[in-house]
Amino acid sequence: MVGIVCKLSEKLKLCTCSAGSVADLEDYWVLHRFVEGKNQIVIGRALLPDKLDAKVEAHNRSLLLARLNDPDAFDIDLRPRDGDRLQLTFRFSVGGAAKTISYGYTHAQGRWIEQAYDSLSWQWHHDSESFGEVRSARV
Repeated sequence: MVGIVCKLSEKLKLCTCSAGSVADLEDYWVLHRFVEGKNQIVIGRALLPDKLDAKVEAHNRSLLLARLNDPDAFDIDLRPRDGDRLQLTFRFSVGGAAKTISYGYTHAQGRWIEQAYDSLSWQWHHDSESFGEVRSARV
């Protein structure tokens, strides 16, 4: 099976916005703040992510990691702390079917590093701190 194509743009910008929730946004980011002492076990079933074309996936991962560590990636001074996590989610349609791809990052020693996104385990030790829209996301 050939993977889905959803190539991201190097011009993407992570913006704060006045949306009521991420449900109102097509492409979005969520900052998950580490909470000392939080150990809330969440039980459920994780859905397998949609698969992208391997070359597009490699492009997206490289681009996102570089862009997140640019000083102007966000429209505000986000001030992440070590242990915070960042979720980037992109929604799109292929043949009329809704698809979602999420990427995850952890903040450590002043930089974002790639961290597999797992919605359930991220809730164990983190709270959603803020969110916003990813603009100019697609090539």
